[in-house]
Amino acid sequence: MPMTGHARNLCRAVTYLSVLAVLTGCPKRFDPRAETVKTSPDSEADHDYHEAKARLDIGDAREAATRFADFLRKYPNDPLAPSARIGQARAALLLNQPKKAKELLEPVAAPEGDPTAARARYLLGLTLHKTGDWARSRELLKPFAANIASGDDSVELHAVLADDSAHLGDDEGALVEYSAFFGGARPAEKLYLKDRVSELCAHLSQNEALRLWNNLPHDTLAAAYLGKRVAADARTRGDERTAVAVLDESKGARERAGLEEPRETRVAKKEGGRVVGMVLPLSGKQRALGERALRGALLAADLMAPPNLPGGVPIELKVRDSGSDPARAAAAVEDLAKEGVAAIVGSPDRVEAQTAAPRAEQLGVPFLELAPDDARRGDTTFKLVRQSDARARALARLAVHRGARSVAVLAPDSAYGRSMAAAFVDEARRLNVRVAGDLRYPETATTFIDPVRRLQQGSPEAIFVPAPAGQLSLIAPQLASSGVTRLPGVKPTGKMAQLYATADGMNDRFVQSTAKYLDGAVLAPVFFPDTGDPRATEFLDRYRAAYNEEPSSLDALAFDAVRAARIGIEHGDGSTAALANALSHLGENGLTGEIAFAAGGDRAGAPPLYTVDGTTSAVHAFK
Repeated sequence: MPMTGHARNLCRAVTYLSVLAVLTGCPKRFDPRAETVKTSPDSEADHDYHEAKARLDIGDAREAATRFADFLRKYPNDPLAPSARIGQARAALLLNQPKKAKELLEPVAAPEGDPTAARARYLLGLTLHKTGDWARSRELLKPFAANIASGDDSVELHAVLADDSAHLGDDEGALVEYSAFFGGARPAEKLYLKDRVSELCAHLSQNEALRLWNNLPHDTLAAAYLGKRVAADARTRGDERTAVAVLDESKGARERAGLEEPRETRVAKKEGGRVVGMVLPLSGKQRALGERALRGALLAADLMAPPNLPGGVPIELKVRDSGSDPARAAAAVEDLAKEGVAAIVGSPDRVEAQTAAPRAEQLGVPFLELAPDDARRGDTTFKLVRQSDARARALARLAVHRGARSVAVLAPDSAYGRSMAAAFVDEARRLNVRVAGDLRYPETATTFIDPVRRLQQGSPEAIFVPAPAGQLSLIAPQLASSGVTRLPGVKPTGKMAQLYATADGMNDRFVQSTAKYLDGAVLAPVFFPDTGDPRATEFLDRYRAAYNEEPSSLDALAFDAVRAARIGIEHGDGSTAALANALSHLGENGLTGEIAFAAGGDRAGAPPLYTVDGTTSAVHAFK
């Protein structure tokens, strides 16, 4: 039988007093990012270390790793050397190189009583979690749980400890840590946590579920799901009285977890909401992609304040974590279909999507893809990402339409670069235009003097550069300074070439730093927060308010996917067939261009294009 309230409250009081005694005896909080050695007696070493750290602080992990490695080669015995190893390890983790991070941290983590070694042990614990050494990860991290400073690092610590416990079969430890994590988690993380706790509670035996219900507090995320489980077990035994009592006692936990709304909210809420499923990698190596997609989806579903963007009928999002595993992604599609979701938004990872999309088609559930997909799909799959060559061909047609009689390509030597270059050249030749050059550069190149010189020799009237914004910011100045493209205020010495580029990832910072070298260029990013578009401006404002960051193209694609589902649900009769039909006839303006679909699920409509005014550093929609 469940423990009585009096006995349970007594146990809790003893526990809370014990915790309070520990906390009051340990006033100093552990901050894993605090610098324990701040300066070096060698001014050059000090300068080099802080230059590397500055790179890490702005997220330039590759450059930071290089600079920290250079520091350690030049100053192996400097007082800042251990901190440099920690910095290089953090950069390695950002680059998804946990084995490298482990090699860097283990020599620094050994000394007891050393504050720098404590920082290294903490980071080593996180690193070992990534390598799958759950037991040692938990062993290293557990001592920090009682005194880590509140904030993002505390949230991450509890998340990792919970995951370690789950992998080690310690269900109670996992539920305790997931509940501790939940209080400070972001909305995207909360959906993941609810999914994990729900899964854990569903797999418990009846006796274990009852034991945990009796032992754990009844106001946590774990209690919300344990209460439902224990009540269901009681009803199976015919014990309705216990079931009602447990549900009543766990009601507050369910409301706090968002599993059940307070009665007054339920009365006021409009009817007609529907459920849209999402299968995203919220853990594993593709976690960053999954979190980005979920952010955009939450805004489109009006689950993040402030709302009021046009969306459609009220909907609920039901999220499943694929764990960056294609097999789990396909299984999650099956689970969501059984739960009767109206549609599923798929993973932005290509491999996961290739396993999930066919399964959704077999089950007849509309599937909105966030990953690139060149395969022809059935009538229930809808691709948000345009075919890889659509933008290249559109820019080639535009260049010819604007009078270009010769074109050239400067593309990265990658699968993407080669594909885009081939599409542009093929379209240009189809239109009987001379191809004056088709050049490649190493994908990691940072200087472009030689390829630009070779381009110049062909005297093209239009140049296509399928490069992300970061790389275009290096190429454009070289083109302009070499006299290939125009520069505001500089009198041309010959005929200037018109620049066409993809510029994915472009934002205000890119525009302000690079616009003068892109005067007159036509750009075709997947998404650009165009301040001249009220819809994009409102999305940008809401995104910044909710997440304190700038949105990416993946945020925008996920937003458009969920918005499309909402509009389709509004125009359907509640069946998945009607929703699929509504989506196939959709023609709405979205953040990433017109939201419309052709046969085979391909994205229809022209990609959005923008032109740059280098004099005013402004970008306008191309008309």
